[in-house]
Amino acid sequence: NVTAADAGNYYAIIDNGLCPSSPSATTEVIIDEIPTNQTANAGQNQVVCNGESTINLNANTPATGIGTWSQATNNPTGAMIANPNDPGTLVTNLSAGNFTFIWSLSNGTCEDYSTSEMSVTVQTALTAPMISGDNDVCEGGTLELTVTNPPANVTYEWQGPNGFTATTQTITIDPVQPNNAGDYSV
Repeated sequence: NVTAADAGNYYAIIDNGLCPSSPSATTEVIIDEIPTNQTANAGQNQVVCNGESTINLNANTPATGIGTWSQATNNPTGAMIANPNDPGTLVTNLSAGNFTFIWSLSNGTCEDYSTSEMSVTVQTALTAPMISGDNDVCEGGTLELTVTNPPANVTYEWQGPNGFTATTQTITIDPVQPNNAGDYSV
């Protein structure tokens, strides 16, 4: 096994038993060490909305050697790593889907001695909600508005006149009063 103590200048002399040769030219041998107590950390996983096509990665900076970002081979196509050796590099051109980025540490010829992965999930964009219900109601009657055909696992944030808020798929105001008139949005 080669150790750091084996680094240095080497030369060769050959001998046929009677006459030794002159020494060869000197060659320097460099031993690249794998740093101890240095582990790759690619940072936290990220979830972003479709349309946020740019993110920053956040890996640890190696004390010795370099770190290099790469992408998993099964990533959706198109993502671009701006500076692969920058722990906090920018990634652009993300589309909806799941991406895996790999942070690999190297020191000279000791390539990829420690690696770490992180994922980026780009959520599919939601379409604007559709509101249904009777928008012309008699005073004292019931106002009911509903988000129609919502996707699964969403939350609701209704806003309306006079500071009205709600977090349900359907809102009901009973009895409706004139101060309930106005624009409602979700």
